Amino acid sequence: MSAFEFFHAPATLAFRDRDLILQVMLPDEESSLVNLSLLYRVEETAQDRELRMLPIDGIVVEDSYSAYAVTIPAGELQKGQVLTYRFEREGAASETYHIRLQDPPVFPPFIVSELFPWGGGPVQCMELYNPGTETVDLYDFELVFLDKEGQIAKRNPLADGAGINLLAPGGIGVLNFVSSGVRKELEARAQEENPVFSYLAAQYPESCSDLAERGVQWMQVDLSYQNEKEEWHTKEGCFSIYHWLGEREYRVLPRGGTLSDAVYRMSVNPDKNHLHVRKFRSSLWTVDIADPSVAVCTHSRVMPTPGFADPYQYLPAPNAVTVPAILTLEPEGRVHLASGDCKIKFAALGPELALPTVFVKVEGAYRPYPAALNNNGIFEAVIPADTLGRMPGKLEYYIQVSGGLYTATYGTDKAPCVQRVTDNAGPAILRAYPAEGQFLEKEHTPEIALDYYDVSGVNLRTSILCVDGKNVSALADWQADGVRYRPEKPLSNGAHTFEVSLRDTLGNRTYRKIAFHICDGSKMECYRGEVHCHTLDSDGLGSPADALTYARDEGKVDYFAVTDHSHYLTLDEMRAQRKVADSFNVNGKYATMHGFEMTWNYTSGFWGHMNVLNTDWITPYHENIDLYSFYDMLVADPDAIGMFNHPCDAWGIFDDFDGWTPERDEKMCLAEIRGSGFDRGYTLMLSKGWHAAPVANEDNHAANWTTATTTTGYVLAPSLTRENVMEAFRRRRTYTTCDNTMKIRYRVNGEWMGSRLQAPKKLTADVEITTENENGIGLLSIVTEDNIVVARIDAGPLREFNWHVEMDPDFDYYYLRVNNGSLYSVTAPVFVEGRDLLQISQLSYGICAEDAETPHAIDVTVENKSGKTMKDVTVQYYVTPLGGFELRHLAPFASVHIGKLEAEESRTVSRFFPTVPGRRRVTAVVSGFCGKERYADTAYRLITPVRISKLVPQTAPITVGGEEIKNPFRYVELYNPMPHAVDLSKYVLKLWHASGVAPLPERCLALDGYTIPAGGTLTVWVKPADAPLTADDFNTRYGTSLIQDQDLIVTENRILTANGGGHMLDLVFQKEIVSRVSFGKYCVLDNDIAENTPLVYGDFTAMTMRQRKLTLPEEAIVLPGAVQKEQLPAIKRGGRRRREIREAEKAATKRSIITRLTEAPLVPLQAAKLIASAVSAVKHIFSSKE
Repeated sequence: MSAFEFFHAPATLAFRDRDLILQVMLPDEESSLVNLSLLYRVEETAQDRELRMLPIDGIVVEDSYSAYAVTIPAGELQKGQVLTYRFEREGAASETYHIRLQDPPVFPPFIVSELFPWGGGPVQCMELYNPGTETVDLYDFELVFLDKEGQIAKRNPLADGAGINLLAPGGIGVLNFVSSGVRKELEARAQEENPVFSYLAAQYPESCSDLAERGVQWMQVDLSYQNEKEEWHTKEGCFSIYHWLGEREYRVLPRGGTLSDAVYRMSVNPDKNHLHVRKFRSSLWTVDIADPSVAVCTHSRVMPTPGFADPYQYLPAPNAVTVPAILTLEPEGRVHLASGDCKIKFAALGPELALPTVFVKVEGAYRPYPAALNNNGIFEAVIPADTLGRMPGKLEYYIQVSGGLYTATYGTDKAPCVQRVTDNAGPAILRAYPAEGQFLEKEHTPEIALDYYDVSGVNLRTSILCVDGKNVSALADWQADGVRYRPEKPLSNGAHTFEVSLRDTLGNRTYRKIAFHICDGSKMECYRGEVHCHTLDSDGLGSPADALTYARDEGKVDYFAVTDHSHYLTLDEMRAQRKVADSFNVNGKYATMHGFEMTWNYTSGFWGHMNVLNTDWITPYHENIDLYSFYDMLVADPDAIGMFNHPCDAWGIFDDFDGWTPERDEKMCLAEIRGSGFDRGYTLMLSKGWHAAPVANEDNHAANWTTATTTTGYVLAPSLTRENVMEAFRRRRTYTTCDNTMKIRYRVNGEWMGSRLQAPKKLTADVEITTENENGIGLLSIVTEDNIVVARIDAGPLREFNWHVEMDPDFDYYYLRVNNGSLYSVTAPVFVEGRDLLQISQLSYGICAEDAETPHAIDVTVENKSGKTMKDVTVQYYVTPLGGFELRHLAPFASVHIGKLEAEESRTVSRFFPTVPGRRRVTAVVSGFCGKERYADTAYRLITPVRISKLVPQTAPITVGGEEIKNPFRYVELYNPMPHAVDLSKYVLKLWHASGVAPLPERCLALDGYTIPAGGTLTVWVKPADAPLTADDFNTRYGTSLIQDQDLIVTENRILTANGGGHMLDLVFQKEIVSRVSFGKYCVLDNDIAENTPLVYGDFTAMTMRQRKLTLPEEAIVLPGAVQKEQLPAIKRGGRRRREIREAEKAATKRSIITRLTEAPLVPLQAAKLIASAVSAVKHIFSSKE
């Protein structure tokens, strides 16, 4: 029999003992009724049964179509495994369909239809749906979550009593879990009439503005209580549903039931690359119809719609047995590449349609493309042109729509719909250099490059390249995926063009003409913008388009990028963001870029957050990759630009900026420095060798992109194009400012900020600065290595100022810092290279036990790398707080005159320093002359009288009086290596417990009233709260004889944790960190916390107060109150010290005037006459002596 025209989408499965309604779509004819029948049989049935089909609905889309339906009675579907059927019309038959039969689904009493655990404020809720025919009392059930072993960890009731939280048949209700955090928020909003609805309406106006009018059923269950101090806590055994990245397994049990009684199972975040829980977003859920006790997430990032169904939310109805009908509309016939994006259109009929999706075969696998309803009631799914252009001649897809109890599919992965793809488009140009409108700086022989692609291949013989109108095709290097050409003669400054004509092997042509400029780089414009913000694609608000529009129209910025958190995004989502950014990019008006933020938090290494711009990749979940591997991923991408985001204690400092290599340094172009609070991170980064330039961003999570503060970033570029802004990033030509009207142009020896000077003999800095701030510019400082100020001038209330400074090139870099009250600005440095001829090759530390007054010994090894004799070599020591100092205003604490230093010779000198409360920085500055040229170097060391020496974060549980006590004997040990006692007044231990959160009061311990004797220790036992344990129990556990309130402190303050995250424990004097140890997953992927295992620490790492973790021999016995030999500082002898002091005093007497004047060239130019006269006077003195 011949076939007839019809459209039918079979169900993915059918159920025994349930009616099944099948639909067929037919094009309408002149006659009003078609003789259409269904012939079917179940596997065991011997013969077909026939049923007449009748029209029930219709649709008009250019042509009109009628939907015919028929019901197979439940009694006909009681047995068998497969239902077989076909349609017949007047002797013509359709293909035969086979549908798997299974027992009817048993639905749980209710299902979770929406999960919203991170709504903020007073909201941590689940939307519940009752698919049954009877009212459900939630008091009869409990929600439990399971531990890693699959056992019940905690239980939540679902109502405060019987008959309170009732869910009607087919009803939707919202259950808010009132944990201690939610209770505090509700208390704060107690004066509001409806605090939850008003909060949701303010936070999510698009979807939650009318919850009261909708009659949303809002229920709650109270999980909180107040203690005797009126503090809110979550009830014992209950849990907050607020969580983020971790996997959670939920079960619904009858009240008091066991796991074997579970009626519903829900796995949240099982795949960490596709999180269900997003900050400020909901996820939508349904069930697996084949097993309705299993929850299935359908949408992981949507605006919340608590208490009412989202338009595409799939709420299965057990009694809705009609299989949706699907009518395919477009594409008809061939798909043409020249037409751009391809829209697959279809109509659908059926009850409560949901999840309309087109699955398209891309690179061998089917990829889902959700369909949306257009204004004509037709579903559309858009296949991007670049995806279509890589398909090998055909488009393969199938369509799926759910509704009621069933899901229908038109086509399958085994038998898809197929449309021929006609290649009538020329090759696609993927990348061009130079880009349209780009200004090249001093690049007179640029490599002109194009990357292209065509599915049929590019015909290289017929392709043409012209530069400035001249055909250079024969001189170009043509490859299958691109062409390269470098001009034989330098191009002049000014405007240029290149043109390309490409043909594919089918003859399709692409033509492109690109205009660019070459300039000398002498003129730069200041362009303002930001490259770090968030949207609802991660944990912010608004869409990427909203952010780009607002920043342009309200923020009035010149450049902008959205950089959502990487672990929220799939690669497709990031590419979609890039397309949005591309659509906003306009040369000369608005330069838009794209990127992502790599986000290591305290659960995944605590390295910090890092922005990455301009890539076509995104990282996997951040627990799977460490900082150093990520650096190398950047190195492997020639286009990537990296930025250290907000380097600080709260968010991470990139392992104290260790791990520098030249290749990594090249990729890390930027550092997010938002104000003076980040100055320490900026100076440490530069001291560790990184050449990263400062920019400011607001890191917006609200819909106020670029307008939240006046803090902003600037780039200096010759033109406002995306390429020129990114080139400015690569050249480190940026500055950060808290005054968004401040324009800074800073050059040294005529080269812009960020430049590298090769072996200059003198430095001339020029600063041009303007502001519209009514308070003026303020104090300008030129800062060099290790935060040493070498020149300073106060412009006060002036709004325009030019400054000319002449300096010797003593140090490795020089940058400009501007302070005006709370306003802070800082530029990228100008770097000095090729002058490391006199070096401090080693700076070592030890203790002089013989001298209680000056016990800190620092040895400085100086090395002459010049190949010639160095003369007048002098080491000067400066003792300051950590923040640096002004070189020309600070007298050295001590000076050592070495005199001559032969080529390749090294010399070690020592000095001893006193103990002061807290910490001090000892800076060594060495200078010497090779001929008439002076060379210098600097290094510093932080010193402190006391340090954290060991800790045990986790100990085995014990049982006392029949009760288990967890973690009973964890402790921290402090060590005083000084030959004198240390008073711990004003010292505090502080635990950094989580990302972005300063140490809370309950995680701090003041040490006032305690003293550590010379060479002694103080052990802090962190006892479990209310545990019936004494100091004797602690001593018995460790075999020690510590005395409480002498060398043992007992506290219940939670200054230690073993929760598996990364943590820092600080010893702080007033506001100064004097000792820091890290433990757990801090700058490591593997947790170093193990039960009953001490963590032992030694000396400080370079330029920080963070101590090195030691690896001890296996036979080492580690006990509280006993310092290991590996922890002891080096011992320095006082005899050498006294001899060196006598030598230094003799040298200082001879050269006291010269010691001060060698710093003179570092002062501003205004003092030049005074300096010149002083130098003349000194020369006269020496001439007289001689």
